[in-house]
Amino acid sequence: MRCLLPVFLSFYLGSAEQCSAHNCDANTVQKAGVTEYTADAQATCCEASCSGYTCTTADHTLKADAAETAKGDDATAEATCCEQSCTGYSCTTADHSLKTDAATTPRGADAEAACCAATTTPQKCTGYECTGNTKLGENADTTDRTDNPQTACCVAKKCDEHTCATA
Repeated sequence: MRCLLPVFLSFYLGSAEQCSAHNCDANTVQKAGVTEYTADAQATCCEASCSGYTCTTADHTLKADAAETAKGDDATAEATCCEQSCTGYSCTTADHSLKTDAATTPRGADAEAACCAATTTPQKCTGYECTGNTKLGENADTTDRTDNPQTACCVAKKCDEHTCATA
C-alpha cells in the first residue's frame, strides 16, 4: 500500500509540470521562486511585468528592461518599473542635443549616451574663433561649420608687407 500512495496522489492531484516550459503571456514574466504547476500555468507561474505599467511621476518613463521586470505590488511598482526620462536633461557634448524621443527614453547610468545625439541641423560658423591670419568669412551666418570649421568658416586676412587687417 505504501508503494501505491505516491502513484495515487500524483493521479489524484495531477502531475507537476515545470514553469520553465511555460511561455508567459504578453505583459507578464516568470514568478521568482515558482518552479512547478499542476493546473493553471499562467496563474501559477507568471505575474505582471512592468511593460504594461504607466509611470505616474513627472518626467519618468519605463526602465529599459521593463518587459523582463516583475511589477510587484502597486505600492512599489513606480520605483520598480520607472526611472527619470531624458526630458529636461542638458547635453554636455558640443553639437549634441536631446533625442526626439527624450520623454520616453530612460536616462540610465550614462545619460549623455542615452539622451543625446549629434545635432541634425549643422551648426553655423557664426561665433567660431578663427586662428592664425584668418577671420570669419562674409557668409558665416549661413555657412555650416563641418568637421573642419577652420577650413569651412575662415578666410585669410588681407595682409600687406607690415600688418594684417582684421576687416
